[in-house]
Amino acid sequence: MPRRILIIEDEQAMRDRLFALVRQIEDVHVDSAANEQEADALIAQHRYDVALVDLQLSPSTTGRLKGIHYVKTLSTGGCQTIIVTGDTRDVIGEVSVALSSDIITKPIVDAVLLGHVERALQWRNRDATAGDNLPPELAIDPYKRSCCWRNKIIRLTPTELSIVSLIWHAEGKRVDLARLGEVLKSGGAHSVTQHIMNIRRKFEDVDPDFNKIHCSGGAYVWER
Repeated sequence: MPRRILIIEDEQAMRDRLFALVRQIEDVHVDSAANEQEADALIAQHRYDVALVDLQLSPSTTGRLKGIHYVKTLSTGGCQTIIVTGDTRDVIGEVSVALSSDIITKPIVDAVLLGHVERALQWRNRDATAGDNLPPELAIDPYKRSCCWRNKIIRLTPTELSIVSLIWHAEGKRVDLARLGEVLKSGGAHSVTQHIMNIRRKFEDVDPDFNKIHCSGGAYVWER
């Protein structure tokens, strides 16, 4: 059965671009919504595996970041959500952490977006995640869309899991920003460091003594 992806984006040119990009992925069915009414109707009819949501839907009678409502609603149903936004302020990073969503900023890079979507689809597939090389204290439950760190729930996104896996798999060796950028399909140092900050914050929220990820000379190491 094809995996189902939803795009919620009010700007037609961006919506058409996202639709065309996502359709390149094999075995997916893609729906798109231009406004709240269309999004509500589609969500009522279908269960989605992945959703790309623009936070700044307009016009909105209930607030500037109406997309947050859809991220929360879809996540509750087990859908992997990816925030797409033109807002690059630090508050957006805070929102992505709170909602356990990956985030892509506009202008988007095609390969970056496809990488996020493909990782999200893998997370929905139990077999695709079962062999992940992760710390033994970090257990995955793909059905609940969550992980457990030392028996406490921690909601890492698929991209964050990929980064953790890469640093852990290095077996104490340093992983530089360029290598981590390959996971994101973007070599931007700011993007990598933002993801690392989000990962640390999530671990520290459930384990105040967490100190496994260290920065060393512009690279990162997982202390075993």
